[in-house]
Amino acid sequence: MSAFLNQIVLYMRTKRYSIKTEKAYINWIKSYIRFHNYQHPSKWERNMLKLFLSI
Repeated sequence: MSAFLNQIVLYMRTKRYSIKTEKAYINWIKSYIRFHNYQHPSKWERNMLKLFLSI
């Protein structure tokens, strides 16, 4: 797993999120990153969230 995702997992664990919630969030984040073809977030367009959620 990437350093970015590891930071998210560490944050969720410090906030005592359940393991199921952690896995669900990580899967959604991975899907969103793949949707953007692994580009850096600075290159993402704001209106793409609606498109991602409508697919």
